[in-house]
Parts: sequence; structure tokens; C-alpha cells
Amino acid sequence: MPDHALPELHAIDVGYQDLSGAANVYLLRASEGPILIEAGTQATLPRVERALRERGVDPASILHVFVTHIHLDHAGAAGAFAQRGATIHVHPFGARHLIDPSKLIASSRRVHGSGYERWYGDPLPAPEARVIAEPHGATIDLGSLRVQAIETPGHARHHHAWLIHRADDARAHDSELASEPAPGGVLFTGDAAATFVPGSRFVAIPTPPPEYDLGAWRASIDRMKRVRPAALWLTHGGEVRDPIDHLETVERRLVAEDEWLREAIATGDSDEAILDRYRPWLHGQADAAGVPEAARDIFIGRTWMAMNLAGARRAIETSK
Repeated sequence: MPDHALPELHAIDVGYQDLSGAANVYLLRASEGPILIEAGTQATLPRVERALRERGVDPASILHVFVTHIHLDHAGAAGAFAQRGATIHVHPFGARHLIDPSKLIASSRRVHGSGYERWYGDPLPAPEARVIAEPHGATIDLGSLRVQAIETPGHARHHHAWLIHRADDARAHDSELASEPAPGGVLFTGDAAATFVPGSRFVAIPTPPPEYDLGAWRASIDRMKRVRPAALWLTHGGEVRDPIDHLETVERRLVAEDEWLREAIATGDSDEAILDRYRPWLHGQADAAGVPEAARDIFIGRTWMAMNLAGARRAIETSK
């Protein structure tokens, strides 16, 4: 592991949509016990449990789960861990939906249609006492690790990135009476630093309804830069060792995607007509970046593009 890596950090590939590298849950071993960043979906829980046992961790021993946001590919299995005694840390806007996931289930079924049962499944309700709504800047000490909530809306308003330091490094910084987080931590970014299409380093920008917000997302990118992370860990894509370069690429792609979608919507064309033009624009870039055809069709296919178009339409409507 590189020097900036956290001790005992393991990426668990959940096998999302049968694609290697499509989504991860991250296991860390703090001195207090094992913790997870993200939970995966309820449908991928058996694979996560097997991976934990292979690493000598009883799934029932997980003490804390930090979810970046409540979309089901990130937090769908959080309730299952909570029912076994784990404490779930989540943005304040997302907490109630983990306690009562009925609205999450209804909206996800609409979006994912026939693929819902296979890839997602109904999340279990988390006991209220096991859910902690963490505000921006909240710090959780776990013995050998320190976790800090960094609010990062834009993809969703209920989004945090989680900045994790070795506790000794953080305490050394504290002794200097600094007002900002210590540099050199590892930042788990959920979707705030976008995603990589599996099998490539092509940056895919997810702009889902109802909360996609270009201005908020760009501000979140600035906030992530300011914490000066040594590395990023994307839920969809894994480790990034050049955080600033990556975040600048994300912002360029974000602005380009938003501009293309807004210009397309302004024509007044139907969604079907726009999607017919969107595909060659987006997939042409993916082809140039060497994205495997199967990953391109599944990960940034028509369902993805329809989601992005709906998110852009919603953003335009709510800004009027």
C-alpha cells in the first residue's frame, strides 16, 4: 500500500450488474472494530457477507456503516446491518428514509423497472436508534481512525463524502490548532466525484432527478479540493491517486454534460429524439476512451441517459 493508504483497507466488489468494478463497499479495521463505507444493495448483501467472512470478519460484528447517500446502490443494505447492531451514519436529509424506506422503494421501482429485484431489492428498515444524522463537519473518533463528514450535494442533496485519517495524524494536526482538516486523509466520495465506467477510467456523470444541481455540485468539488486529500476512493471505480486532477476532470465533464442536456432540452424535442442524439455524443466519447462495449451499454446505456435527461429537466423546472 502507498504511504497515504489507511491500514487494513479492503475494497469489496459487490458484483453490481454483473460488472467487475462497477460498485464497491469498503472495509476498514479501526481499533474499536470493523467498519464499512457504503453498504451496497440488499440484493448484493450475500456477496458482501461472503467477502467479509473471507477476510475474517463476521458481518454481525460490523460496528459502523458510513453511507455517502441513500441511493440504493450505496445504502440499500444499511438497514440489514443496522438490524444486527451496526450504527449507520448518514446525511441528515437521508436519515428518515433509512428508518422508513417506503418512499425509496417506490421511487427505485419506478426508475429501475424490471431490473429492480435482481440488482436492488427492498431495503430493510433501520431501527431509529441505530441511525445517526451527521451534519457537515461532524467528527467520529473510532480509536485508531477519525472520520469526518464533508457535505457534498449536487448529485443528491443528501450526500456526504467521508474523510478518514489515521487518528495519530489527525491529533498531530489538532495540536497545531488548525481550523481546517488535516491534509493527507483519504476521501470516500460516493458519487460526488462521479464514477468510472467499469473497465476504463472514463468519467461518467450521473445527474438523476429530483435533486441534481449543477451549482451545488461545483461547490462540492471545490469543498473536496480544499480538504487536500491524498487519495479518493470512488464507490463506482475505486482508488484515485491524483485527486485534484480527477476533480478538475469531473468538473469539466459535469459542465459539458449539463450544457449538452440543456441545449437539447431547449429544442423542444421529445425525450426519445433527444436520447437518439445523446447516445452518439456520449458513447462517442466513451469509445474514444476505450470503454468496453458491454460496460458502455450497461453502465451508460439508455436507462442511464434517460435518468440524466430527467434530472436535467427537473433542474431546469425547479430553477424557474
